[in-house]
Amino acid sequence: MPYVNRCVVVVRPGQRFVDWVHALDEEDGVEPAEASAIRGETIAYLAPEVETPGDVERFLKKQARRMFEDLLEGWCVDREQWPKQRGIKSFEKWVEWELHDYVVDLDGAPLVSDSSTDQPGVVDEPFDFHAALHDPDGYISDTWGPIWVAHLYEQFASSKEAEGLRYVVGWTEVLFHYLHGYEGITVHDLTPELLEYALLVHFPRKITDPSFDAEAVLAEFVALFEFMKRAYNLKNASACLALLRRRGMADEMDEAMNSADNFGMAKRMMAGLEPFGGGAFGGIQHPFVSKEPEVGRNDACPCGSGKKYKRCCLK
Repeated sequence: MPYVNRCVVVVRPGQRFVDWVHALDEEDGVEPAEASAIRGETIAYLAPEVETPGDVERFLKKQARRMFEDLLEGWCVDREQWPKQRGIKSFEKWVEWELHDYVVDLDGAPLVSDSSTDQPGVVDEPFDFHAALHDPDGYISDTWGPIWVAHLYEQFASSKEAEGLRYVVGWTEVLFHYLHGYEGITVHDLTPELLEYALLVHFPRKITDPSFDAEAVLAEFVALFEFMKRAYNLKNASACLALLRRRGMADEMDEAMNSADNFGMAKRMMAGLEPFGGGAFGGIQHPFVSKEPEVGRNDACPCGSGKKYKRCCLK
C-alpha cells in the first residue's frame, strides 16, 4: 500500500466564522447562506509528518494564520472586512480542524503543484526582510507579497515591542495592503508623507470600524516600526516614528475617521449617507448605467460588497 510521508490537515469554518458570513450577507441584503453550506467549504493541506503533540502545536502556530486567511478569502476578498486578529488564538476560535496522520496515495501519479495559485513550501523558506517583492511587470507579487507580510508579522507577534501593547488591533496590516495594492511599493520606500496620507486620508475613506481607538492604533504602529528599526535597521523608521509620535496625532486621526466629508463612496453608503453628498464629490450627479459584469466566479464581486462573485450577485 503506497504510504505518503505527509499528514493531512483539514480545516473548516466554525460557528464564529458562520456568524461572520451571515453578517456579511445581511449587510448586503442577501439571504444568508445555509450554515451547512458554509461549514462544507473545507480546505485540506498536505503537511509534514508529525509524531508528537508538540509537533502538531508547532505546525499550527506556524501555519494557522495562512490557513485562516485562505478560508476568509474563500468568502470575502476585501481584507478590510476580515477580522483584525488572525493569529493562532483567533484561528482556534473561528476554525475547526482535524489532522490525519496516515495518508495513502491511491493514484500513484506524481504530485503536481499549480504555481499560479499556490507555492507549497514557500512559507518555510528563510525570511528575507529586504527581499524583492515586485514581479517582472513591476507590481508587488500576489504570491510573495502576502507571504512576506505573514513572515514579518509572525516575528513581530513574538517581539518585545508587541509584548508591550495593551492589545493588537490589526491596523498595521492595512498599511501593507495600502502600500502593496495602491502605491505599489514596499515599506522600504515608505515616506512619512505617504504614511500620513494613509492614516489621515486613505484609512478614513476606506475603513469602517465602530470600535476605532486612535491611541491603540498609533501604539501598534509605533511598536511595529520600533521592531523593524531594531531587528532590520529599516532606514526610514525614525522619520516615520517621529510622525506617529507627533503631538495631537491621535486627535487628528479621530477627527479624520469620524468626518463624513472624508468618507469614500462605499463608506458613505454603509453609513447610510448619499454616496456623493460630501467632500470633493458634493453636488456631483452621475447617471446609473447597468452592465452585465465580465467577471469570473472567483473574482471580487463588481457590486463592491468585497465578497467573491460566486458568493454574492451570481446567486
